[in-house]
Amino acid sequence: MAIFAVATMVYFIYFVYKISPKLTMAGLIGIVFFQVILWSTLVLGIIYLAVKVYNSLIASLPI
Repeated sequence: MAIFAVATMVYFIYFVYKISPKLTMAGLIGIVFFQVILWSTLVLGIIYLAVKVYNSLIASLPI
């Protein structure tokens, strides 16, 4: 998981570095916020689904 996080950060920094000459400051800030919101939503959605599946699995076990 740590390798994925490092690779994502390296990609993000590289992407912003490469695209920055073509955008204004407002556009660059918009791209950064878009990327952060997109990745945060994706990660939180996956965590939410994992917790829901785990809870339903635990609830279905006979005790």
